Amino acid sequence: MPGFFLRFLTIALFLFSSLPLRAGQPLRAVSLSPSITEALFAIGAGESVVGVTRYCRYPPEAEALPAVGDFFSPNYERILSLVPDYVVVRDDYGQDRTVLEDLGLRCVTVNHRTLRGLIESYRILGKIFGRTAEGEEIAVRLDRELSPAAWLPGAFPPPRILMIVGRDYGERGLVQAYAVGRDGLYDLILSAAGGENAYQGELAFPMLTAEGVASLDPDLVVELLPDDPGGGPDEATLRQDWDALANLAAVRNGRICIVRASYAFVPGPRLVRLREDLERILADSCPPAARDGGR
Repeated sequence: MPGFFLRFLTIALFLFSSLPLRAGQPLRAVSLSPSITEALFAIGAGESVVGVTRYCRYPPEAEALPAVGDFFSPNYERILSLVPDYVVVRDDYGQDRTVLEDLGLRCVTVNHRTLRGLIESYRILGKIFGRTAEGEEIAVRLDRELSPAAWLPGAFPPPRILMIVGRDYGERGLVQAYAVGRDGLYDLILSAAGGENAYQGELAFPMLTAEGVASLDPDLVVELLPDDPGGGPDEATLRQDWDALANLAAVRNGRICIVRASYAFVPGPRLVRLREDLERILADSCPPAARDGGR
């Protein structure tokens, strides 16, 4: 039965997709990423969104929309049943985009891995969904607020920051942790906030052991966690893990900072808030006068 239903929907959608897009009605879009859902609502095209992933929680209106699985395991039958004009996917979506196109679905691909890609995605979506001005406004704001070129270096060297986006918790020590690498969105946000990435290797999200962290010996550690249920252990447990690295400069100087913010994990306009969070952390934990003498 499921196979027959899928074939039936595929044929129906193929016939439908051969017709012009409905004049005078909002386009229908299925989003396969939280950052895409946020982008469509941000440009004012929320009325076009008819399906989202189970991880799409912002804006709150998105939680009431039909769920179509997730980024890694979309429910194709559910997507087809929503009869979308477009399925919007990220460019790191992988092989499943081919499956969607084979089913007769129109796909729009955006890059949310880099700042340039994120900025351009708002222009692309704005043009497609009739929100060109709104998309351009957000693109300009992201460029202004997050580009490191917009921030002049100070007289003191920037603090070296290790940003952690995931690790094993409650081990009374650091077993392995995933850090922010270079040349991505988070690396640029660190620079825009006035810091410097302590990791200077080539990996996008390097996995570091305790020895690897010790070799970097950052001035400051910023650990990002979501603020929704299940967003990691309490702060005391988190800090207890770091206390095992007593020789780390950031531990000795009390510069382990925990940021619980789900917006930090969704590329979009709210990343400006993460930059502001980092600026406050730097002002409190690494004032300029302390940056040369804390080691």
